[in-house]
Amino acid sequence: MQAHRELAQVFGLVMASVAAIGLHESVAQEGDAKDRPGTVQQMRVPAELIPDSPVLSPDQALKSFSLVPGFEIQLVASEPLVQSPVAMEFDPEGRLWVVEMSGYMPNPDGKGEDRKVGSVVTLSDTDGDGTMDSRVVFLGGLQMPRALCLVDDGVLVAEPPNLLFCRDTNGDGISDTREVVDDNYGSQANPEHTANGLMKAMDNWIYSANHDVRYRRHHGTWLKEDTISRGQWGMTQDNSGRLYYNSNSDQLRVDLFPSAYLERNPNAGRLSGASYRTTADQTVWPGRVNPGVNRGYQPQTLRAENHTLATYTAASGPVIYRGAHFPADFLNNGFIPEPSANFIRRNILTEINGTISAENAYFQSEFLTSTDERFRPVNLYNGPDGALYIVDFYRGLIQHRIYLTSYLRKQIEERGLDNPVDCGRIYRVVASGAPMTAFRPLSKNRPAQLVRALGNRNGWVRDAAQRLLVELGDMAPVEAIQSAAVHHSSALSRLHALWTLHGLDALDEATLTQSLIDPDAKVRALAVRMSESFLKSEGAQSSLYSLVMARESDPAFEPKIQLAFSLGELPAAERVPVLTRMMLFGCDNEWLQNAALSSMNGAEEMFLSAIAEERAWNIAHEKRARFIARVSACLLNSKQADRFSSVLDMALALPQSSQLVASAILTGLISPLDRNNKPLIRIQVSTKPDHWLAMAEKNPQLKNVLASVVWSEKTNENASTGSAKVEQAPSVLTPVEQERFDKGKLVYAQLCGACHQPHGRGQEGLAPPLVDSEWVDGSKDRLIRIVLHGLQGPISVNNVEYNMLMPGLAVLDDDQIASALTFVRRSFGHTSTAVSPAEVRKIRDASSDQQDLWTAEQLQKLP
Repeated sequence: MQAHRELAQVFGLVMASVAAIGLHESVAQEGDAKDRPGTVQQMRVPAELIPDSPVLSPDQALKSFSLVPGFEIQLVASEPLVQSPVAMEFDPEGRLWVVEMSGYMPNPDGKGEDRKVGSVVTLSDTDGDGTMDSRVVFLGGLQMPRALCLVDDGVLVAEPPNLLFCRDTNGDGISDTREVVDDNYGSQANPEHTANGLMKAMDNWIYSANHDVRYRRHHGTWLKEDTISRGQWGMTQDNSGRLYYNSNSDQLRVDLFPSAYLERNPNAGRLSGASYRTTADQTVWPGRVNPGVNRGYQPQTLRAENHTLATYTAASGPVIYRGAHFPADFLNNGFIPEPSANFIRRNILTEINGTISAENAYFQSEFLTSTDERFRPVNLYNGPDGALYIVDFYRGLIQHRIYLTSYLRKQIEERGLDNPVDCGRIYRVVASGAPMTAFRPLSKNRPAQLVRALGNRNGWVRDAAQRLLVELGDMAPVEAIQSAAVHHSSALSRLHALWTLHGLDALDEATLTQSLIDPDAKVRALAVRMSESFLKSEGAQSSLYSLVMARESDPAFEPKIQLAFSLGELPAAERVPVLTRMMLFGCDNEWLQNAALSSMNGAEEMFLSAIAEERAWNIAHEKRARFIARVSACLLNSKQADRFSSVLDMALALPQSSQLVASAILTGLISPLDRNNKPLIRIQVSTKPDHWLAMAEKNPQLKNVLASVVWSEKTNENASTGSAKVEQAPSVLTPVEQERFDKGKLVYAQLCGACHQPHGRGQEGLAPPLVDSEWVDGSKDRLIRIVLHGLQGPISVNNVEYNMLMPGLAVLDDDQIASALTFVRRSFGHTSTAVSPAEVRKIRDASSDQQDLWTAEQLQKLP
């Protein structure tokens, strides 16, 4: 993680170093090979079918909307009261805090983005008519701020690279103190791919999109913990506290389980369950023609029959509806805006055995559409009144210059979409005829009243009450909160009460004892999770121990899988027997497999030894065999010869009656192969393993296992197995290549790291990993082609399929591309040869007639 920090610091300095590496504002329009010889970015929508896109007044804009029956849209605020809004949050008094990202793309060249003209403002409705009419600039002079979060008596403000905690200490509504909580919170270099979101979740931590640190203010001190990087823009949660987010072309992902569990076992590989894709169907149904999207010149981007956007291309800040104002079947539905096509999607979410799936609520239509091309919904929120709130960036130009195609630039300039850039609206969607939830300010409520508010039907109120109780730190209402955790009629209230106790450091065994037998499965699961600290400190002596272990036979899925995760916090001798019983019949569920693998961490040999000669484990069962192989693969992935050898010896010594387990173990010990059919993983043993080699002559499976085993002897190759001794160290870079590597580090940080991440492991839903990628270590020519012209469609990386879109970077010169690729091919554990500018020029010239993004299938046919 320290290496990640160093790269991120470089990322934050990139703009200051731009001139030094030859990158300047002409990096604009890199997105799809601007001015590439032979490229034709053809206009596919007849001019006569494109309506005018004038700036509409708020009243005119209201008439441009179409909603499903039973709903209406109302104006909350508009320019000049609010300008360029991108994020918002209601405070306990009912004031609306808004981030104004003024300064973003003031023109198609992006000139002037460094001006400090952004603000955080508070809006108030002083006459109670439902429309904001008062504005106070809480904090001005910001460079493209992008997120906020109310905390204690202040507000977190994201102004990359700084995360600021700002307070008003004299009561005039204006910030007069600021503290830098983190000076490594993203960068201004690439605004479409940097940290944002800042959502306080039910677990009392503040999470961000596009950032891998979470934050918490506890007893006046800021805490920071590493976490996974999530999504691209916006963050939300459901009534269970699960995190949802997205990327531009992938509308909704979710952490089905806390990501820390899935990262716990370093040898288990990438365990799925975080950043889970809720739907593969990204089809959209806008309400107007959409010529003004970035790749509108590509035939698959717009529908041929009506010239509307075909699939998501700019999915933005989602929200899970948690209010009580909409009809009951809207609860826990996902709403996702698409600003480039001027609509909002409603997804119905379904949960079965841990898996959440999303489906458009309307056949070939959307919840809300607009015929106004300047309607740019970039973030959605639950309100204190139960309404759905929309932040409208209202402008014509939303694509950042880094990715702006020549095609879209022409659209913007010819149709006057580049001005104005200082408008903005905030709307709310309400159910027609349904009473609004009466909002009563919470900040002056007594603790007892806040405890009662934990039972409110509106999720915003429950969240606010929990936050205030935790931040007050008053222990007087703890007994009432404990009572709510056990006795409140609403399971949602009981969940919030438990998290409130957690935030107050007031969890006790008596409360958890009752919660472990709660009638609601999600409450029981949370109680198991919250029991971990007691079990770690007290072990079997804890009064909770037997109740937690009883979840092994819980009829519901949630407590059972939580137990599988929580077992990983116990000593191996206590967790392995339970995992052995659970997984005998639990292997049919992938999530249970992943939970068990997470909890195996360091105890894989004990588990394999425990099941090896059990008859039940030696009955043919495909998924059971796969699970055994996955456990065994952890020993291979550890690259520890002693652990690998002991398990291999055990498998080879098993009797005939245990050959199903033995075979599954050997399967897991076989290294995956690279594109040249060489093992990706090597196990170094001290001496030539003659006994294994002899057995391999009659055991083809063992022969495959030994392909990854190497030993230090004079012989370079073993005739029986093809095993080679340790490969030579990679060649040292020449001084010229080292200089190119150093320059490539900066290019990567500015243009590649936002998606592929500074650590190179990629990000689910956004970019595949570069680490151990056969595309990185393989053909230079193919890799250069990808960078020059981009890539679309399915691609397999390490036997995992990804389906994403990468824009081309042909605007970079040959030296810049060579530098970036040299860095990638010599970083993240790679030792491949450097790339030269001459090699890039050769491919650039040879592929000058390439008019579209490559597909993996096309590239694989090339030498």
